[in-house]
Amino acid sequence: MDSKGKDHAVVGDSTVTVTAEAATGDPLVDRYDDNNDGTIDKSEVIAAINDYLFGTGANAITKAEVIRLINLYLFGPATAQPPGAPTNLTATANGQTRVDLSWRVPASDGGAAITGYRVEVSTDGSSWSNLAANTDSTTASYSHTGLTAGSTRYYRVSAINSAGIGPASNVATATTDSVPAGPDLIVESPKVSDGSLYAEAPFTLSATVRNQGSGTSGGSTTLRYYRSTDSTITSSDTDVGMDEVGSLAPSGTSGEAIPLNAPSTVGTYYYGACVDAVSGESNTGNNCSSAVEVTVAKRPDLVVEQPSVNNPNPEPEAPFTLSATVRNQGGGASGSTTLRYYRSTDSTITSSDTDVRMEKPVSMLVPSGGIAILTVLPAERGDGTYYYGACVDAVNGESNTGNNCSDAVEVTVTVQ
Repeated sequence: MDSKGKDHAVVGDSTVTVTAEAATGDPLVDRYDDNNDGTIDKSEVIAAINDYLFGTGANAITKAEVIRLINLYLFGPATAQPPGAPTNLTATANGQTRVDLSWRVPASDGGAAITGYRVEVSTDGSSWSNLAANTDSTTASYSHTGLTAGSTRYYRVSAINSAGIGPASNVATATTDSVPAGPDLIVESPKVSDGSLYAEAPFTLSATVRNQGSGTSGGSTTLRYYRSTDSTITSSDTDVGMDEVGSLAPSGTSGEAIPLNAPSTVGTYYYGACVDAVSGESNTGNNCSSAVEVTVAKRPDLVVEQPSVNNPNPEPEAPFTLSATVRNQGGGASGSTTLRYYRSTDSTITSSDTDVRMEKPVSMLVPSGGIAILTVLPAERGDGTYYYGACVDAVNGESNTGNNCSDAVEVTVTVQ
C-alpha cells in the first residue's frame, strides 16, 4: 500500500538510496517515498505506474514523472543543478509609475523544484541591481512600482531552486507613460463611507480629481457622480450629483465628496465619478474613475410578541414572571439590541410608560428568527390593575420602528 492508500503488486525488494533528491525535498520523491527513508524502491515505482495508469485528480501523475522515478530506481539520483533561464520575458508600461513583467518558466528546473525568481533592473542595460533578490513565489510575473513618468528601465529574470540561481532570461525594456503636454484630468480613489447598506440609507461618496498633465487646467470644471449597474463608470450612467472643481496646477489635486442615499431596491450597485474635460486637455478618454461597489440589503423589522405572565393575580410585592418573544419579521438580519420592560396604567405599552429598570440583551436575529426572553418582576404593593409589556430598541436600518412594543398583559394585585 502506497502513501495514497492503494494496494500495489510488488516483485522483489530492490531499493536505491536517493540522498540528494531527499535532501533537496524533491516533491515527486517525497510523494512516493512512503517510508521517509530517502529511498525509492520497486514498490514505490509500481505505485507511481498505477497512479499514471489509473489515477485521477490529485492521484494523477505524468509519464515524464514516472520515467524520472524509474531512472531514480535504476540509476540513482543525479545531483540537482540550478534551473535553466526563463524565456519570453516581456515588460509592459502600466501608466506613469508602473511596469508589469511576465515570462515563461524555464524548460528545465535542474532536477529540483523552482522556489522563486531573481528580478534585476537596470537604467542602461549594462549595470544591474536586484529589484527582487528572491520573489519567494513560483508566479511568473512581477510588477515594478513607484517609478516616475517617462522613465526607461531594463529587466532580466533568473529562476532559483535549492541548487542556486540559474542564468538570466532575455532582456526586456519598457518606458512608463510620459507627462502629457497640457492639462490632463483624471479621477482617482473613489470610495464610499459604507459599502453594505440598507435601502435608502445615507452614505458618502468621495473621489479625488488630479491633473496629471504638464499644464494648468484653466478655469473651473465639474465633477459628476454616477451610479451604474456594472463595474464600468461612464457619463452615460445615472447622474446622482455634482461638485465644482477649481483650476489645478500640474500634479494638483482636489478632494471632493457628496452625501447620497442608497437605492430603495435591494441589489448591487456601482458608484464613481467623471470630470468634465477642460480646454486644451491632452486626453479626454481617462476622465472617469473606476467603480466602487455598494450592496443594498433587505431591512430588519423587530416586533415583540406573545407577552404573558405566569401569575396574573400575585400578592403584593410577590415575584412573577413576564415573558415575551422578540421576532425579526423583516427581510434582513438585525444587529444586537436590548429588550426593556415597562408598567403602564392602561392597556397600551410604549417606551414612555414606567420603566421597571429591567432589561435583557437580544442577539442578532436572521429574517423570521425569534428569541423568547423572560424576566422576574415584583408585584406592586397596593390594590389595583396594572399593565406590563416590553419594547425592543430599534436597530440600524430597521424598516419600521413604530411596532417595537408588545401588547399589554394585565396583572391584578389584591391586598388580602
